[in-house]
Amino acid sequence: MQGSRYSSTLEVIALAICIGGKLFQRLPAFRHVFLNLNWIPAYAGMTPPSLGSYGGQALLRPSRLPASSGCIQSRNDWDYAGQVAGQASKPGVLLLRIKAFDSIKIIFHYVSGIFKILSAAGFMLIYNFISFAGIFGLMFIAWLCSANRRLLNWRVIFWGTVLQLIFAALVFWAPGSRSLFQWLNDAVLKLLSASEAGQKFVFGALGTGETNLGFILAFQALPIIIFFSALMGLLYYWGIMPRVIRVFAWLFTRLMRVSGAESLCTASNIFVGIESLTSIRPYLVRMTRSEYCTILTAGMATVASSTMGIYVLFLKDIFPGIAGHLISASILSAPAALVMSKIIFPESEQPETLGEHVKISPSDDAGAMDAIVNGAMAGLKLVGGVIALLIAFLGMLALADMMLGWLSGKFGLAFSLTGLLGRVFMPFALLIGVPPEDASFAGNLLGMRLVATEVPAYKELAVAMAAGKLMHPRSAVIIAYALCGFAHIASLAIFVGGTVAMAPERRKDIVAVGFRALAAATLACLMTAAVAGVFCR
Repeated sequence: MQGSRYSSTLEVIALAICIGGKLFQRLPAFRHVFLNLNWIPAYAGMTPPSLGSYGGQALLRPSRLPASSGCIQSRNDWDYAGQVAGQASKPGVLLLRIKAFDSIKIIFHYVSGIFKILSAAGFMLIYNFISFAGIFGLMFIAWLCSANRRLLNWRVIFWGTVLQLIFAALVFWAPGSRSLFQWLNDAVLKLLSASEAGQKFVFGALGTGETNLGFILAFQALPIIIFFSALMGLLYYWGIMPRVIRVFAWLFTRLMRVSGAESLCTASNIFVGIESLTSIRPYLVRMTRSEYCTILTAGMATVASSTMGIYVLFLKDIFPGIAGHLISASILSAPAALVMSKIIFPESEQPETLGEHVKISPSDDAGAMDAIVNGAMAGLKLVGGVIALLIAFLGMLALADMMLGWLSGKFGLAFSLTGLLGRVFMPFALLIGVPPEDASFAGNLLGMRLVATEVPAYKELAVAMAAGKLMHPRSAVIIAYALCGFAHIASLAIFVGGTVAMAPERRKDIVAVGFRALAAATLACLMTAAVAGVFCR
């Protein structure tokens, strides 16, 4: 019954694409493109390619186009696997059934055709198509890592991918998107400027960089976390952030039909970090293992607004509109997290809040001032955590490099942990559309993010951009999107520890899905970068 439902859905999609293709073919602005390309299958009157051997047929009208129209010059242009089978129930109409596999072939064929149109019109490059293919390549890798390959939630996969593509198209191609990006960038820069007032008062010239000592992370970047954390606390108290989060949560629950609790947590993670768990505290104890994987993935696949300011500070002088890009990256990563988590750990139980809309718990702050104070204190704890993690993990990374260097030196070689991880992630960089000239550098940054957090990775990206080391302009955009997430070992410990603290009786289940969630979060960040690569030149 379930397979029949999916097959029917694919039939509808394939038929809609066929009809859309016919209508699109009649648009005067694109007629010359169709008349000069031989890849368009004239589904009106001609056999769809490779459908015959599967017994696939479609509800279509015979072509009334003249043979000289140029849409298809020869039947030999196609590799026909067989002939159309079936009888015409009406004059000029073939009633045929399309099997699921045939529908997928038609959909893939037309999607490829759309990219060829865009390429011919100057909207698409080969790297854009590689990024598009990379989206499905990443999902295939996730499927290979799945806890149950027989269970696939096609609804989550379809709508999660569609939501990302639609939002990315609006970000990169919609009229006025450049102005919106500039407005967001200016707004964030003004907030950063406002945060410098407190830094300068406390740390003096060290807090604003007005010395010849250069950039100092502890004095010029990390205090931004305290300011943004206090601001988010105030916005939560005023009810602004809860309203925005409810919109995203409703969208995820409605379209993907996942549980309301994991939708709410995923939507919250667009704007906050580990604090998102407090919004679903009443449901944590009764969640399924798949839900635990999802909330951990969502936490590690996105970034908090408080830390995003640091990345903007690194790149604002050399990457125009970086704030808008990072905001869109965090939004895109939310549906990507749902897709990857549900592929790697599909739902096999019955979630308590499946399909329900869960409400956000109201703020318990006594007033606006109390909200600012609580937010600032939470930010201070976060700063301490970031400092501790950077000192510990960068030190461990240096120690690992020393050990690998010593061992490899015995054999006349030179290895480092960062270099090895860079080689592991280099194919992923190519898969998401990073040009080969920059793929090695991108792989090194992705490997660095995994073991040393995203902060030094963004710092290295800023240094490379300032030095002109990147060979292709799209590389910086894709790398910035790929790094925009807490997908690293330190964050895994934070999120698993935070979740266990709120539901100690489910410790074994939470810990068991931890590394799968890290893999899903890493793939989700890469998927976000691939989606950006589809539309970025």
